[in-house]
Amino acid sequence: MNIAAILLRGKTTYNPLDKGSGITLSNNNLTVAATTGNTVRASLFYKNYGMWYWEVTINSGSILGVVGIATTGAITTGSYLGADALGWGVYVNGGSINKIHSAAANGTDSPARAGYLAPNGVAFAVGDTLMFALDKINNFIYVGRNGVWYNGLSSNAIAPDPTSGATGQGAIFHSLTGSICPAFGANAAYGVTANFGQSAFKYPVPQGYNSGFYQ
Repeated sequence: MNIAAILLRGKTTYNPLDKGSGITLSNNNLTVAATTGNTVRASLFYKNYGMWYWEVTINSGSILGVVGIATTGAITTGSYLGADALGWGVYVNGGSINKIHSAAANGTDSPARAGYLAPNGVAFAVGDTLMFALDKINNFIYVGRNGVWYNGLSSNAIAPDPTSGATGQGAIFHSLTGSICPAFGANAAYGVTANFGQSAFKYPVPQGYNSGFYQ
C-alpha cells in the first residue's frame, strides 16, 4: 500500500462526544483523566474486520483503571468499562492483573473458554505502556505490557502470540462479536495517554497488524 496514503488517513482519538461527565480529555483527545465510574470510547471509527495495533501509557492511578475495547451501542459512559455487556478490559486489582467483561464477575471470560482466566504477568503501573493487538478476522484481542505480551491462559504452557491466527493462543478475550473500538474506563481516579498511530510506537507492531487504529 502507498505509504503516503497511509499517512494521510485519519487516526482515531478518544471521542469528546462519547464519554462520561467525569472524563476530561486533553492532548488532542489522546490523554484522559477520569474519576470514579466513567468511560470514554475512541468511537470515531469502529472495526468489524482487520488487524489493528495501538498502545496506551498509564499516567496516574494504581487500581481499577480499565483499559480495553468496546462495541457500538449505548454503552453506559457514566460507569466503568465492562459494567455493561459492551466492553472488555484489563485492570489492576490487589496488585495483580485481572480482566473484566460484560458485567460479569471480575476476571470472568464470557462466553467461557477452557483455561482462559486472568492473564499471567506483572501488574501494570504508572509509566507502563500497554500494547493492544485486535484481531477482528479471528475475533481475539491480545494485551501486552512494556514489550511483553500477557498470557491469557491460566497456565503459561502456551506462549501468547498475536500472530497465531485462528488458534488465538494466549489471547485475553475471544469471540469478539460486533464492531469494536478502543476504550478506557475507571472505577477510581485514573489517567492514560493513547497512541493510535499519531506517533512512533514504543514496541514492534506484530506481523500482519495495521500500525495504528485509523479510518
